[in-house]
Amino acid sequence: MAVDAAAIRVLLDRATKGPWYTVGHPWRDWGVSGSILAGNPDPHVGKMVVDGPYELDLLEDEGETDAGVVEQSDCDMDLIVALRNAAEELLAAYEKALISNP
Repeated sequence: MAVDAAAIRVLLDRATKGPWYTVGHPWRDWGVSGSILAGNPDPHVGKMVVDGPYELDLLEDEGETDAGVVEQSDCDMDLIVALRNAAEELLAAYEKALISNP
């Protein structure tokens, strides 16, 4: 799969500015990161970027999978946040590598 650096740059420039945070304890007692906030990890201060999935949904559905359905991981939100917060550096390194090795 080819990486479209220009398209990623446009999305990165248009996306809600970081840093982004997952909402966890004490607002999410089960320890599952269910929401993503920008600017501050406190849900009373940060800007909501993604809301959900909720922990109860994850707990109720645990072990229940239909054929062909991918089971949801409780680290999806953490992955999204980690990639968003590293996106600028990752893209810059990729663009530098493209210039060095055309």
